[in-house]
Order: sequence, then C-alpha cells, then structure tokens
Amino acid sequence: MRVAAFILLGYALMVLVSALGALSPVRLPLPEIGLLVVLYLGLSARGPLPTHLGVALLLGYFTDVLGGAPRGLHALSLAVMMLVARGASSRLLVARRWQEVLVTLLASFGHGIFVAALIAPQSGGDGALAAAPIWTPGWGERLAALPGPAIASALMAPLFFAVALRLDRRLGLTRGPRPLGARGGLGLWRDEAR
Repeated sequence: MRVAAFILLGYALMVLVSALGALSPVRLPLPEIGLLVVLYLGLSARGPLPTHLGVALLLGYFTDVLGGAPRGLHALSLAVMMLVARGASSRLLVARRWQEVLVTLLASFGHGIFVAALIAPQSGGDGALAAAPIWTPGWGERLAALPGPAIASALMAPLFFAVALRLDRRLGLTRGPRPLGARGGLGLWRDEAR
C-alpha cells in the first residue's frame, strides 16, 4: 500500500511540475521529484530495500519518459541514490527543516554529477565507447546546469517531506513526528517544533 501511494504521489507531482514548467513564460529550474521521493524513502528506512529500489527504478523510468532522457538514465541514477540514502540512514539524522534542505541540496548535486558522468561516454573513432575527460566540451554546460534544479529541489524538500510524513501517518505507519535517518531516530528525537 505504501509503495503504491508513493509511486502515485511521485508520478502525480512529476506530471504537475512538468506541466507548470511547460506553461511558465519564463524557463525556471524544476525540482527533481523522483529524487525527493527516493530521499524520503531511503532516509526513512521503513520497508524492504528491494521494494524501495523498485520504486526508485520506476520513478526514474517515469522521469526518463517525461523528460525525454535516454531510457534507464534516471532509473539507474535514482536506484544508486536509493542505495546511498538507505546506507546513510543509519548514520544521518535529519530532524530539522534546514537539515532537510542541506541534505537534499547535497544529494541533488551528487545526483546531477552522477547523471552527467553517465552521459559522458562518447563514441570513439572506431565505434567503441571512450570515456570523455571532464574538460571536454559539454561538461561545462552540464555542470553549470546543476545549481538550478538542486536549489529548486532543496527549497521544495521541507514541503515534500511534510506531505510524505503526512501520507505515512494516513497509512498508519508513523505515529507522531519522526525524523528521517538514524533508523527512525532511535530515541534521538526531541518533540520540538521544527
């Protein structure tokens, strides 16, 4: 039930953000909705990892289809980000809004660099794939495009995490406020207003 709810939430928000971006008269950087869902699921560490990897792969595929990216690019990158977030969940406590913003900003930069590295291999003269060094043309444009979506994702993170926590409460999986990471807090959460 939780998996289906987060897949539907992620897909609906992707379609909404894509539509608003297309209708906007000014080209604005759009938040990475798939990454926000992956961060929430990975850092909350509630549920089996293979199921969460399936959610990451499916949302990545939706991102590829809606964004016109090569099939599997974001599916792979979001699956890797799920593994990273799940691994960090036992060491990282995200209990305040500024921490949500900071973790999302860093994860979004890391995700953007990983995607840029995935599309870096270029065809060599003999048809074989050869890795392109970071100073080749195209890298500068890719790296220059990273701050916009990273900042948009970071600014949307507190709102998205609040909606996701509310969804978890509706599904009966969480009682009361609960931080992300540190395996649900392990008693480190003080019941304070964020």
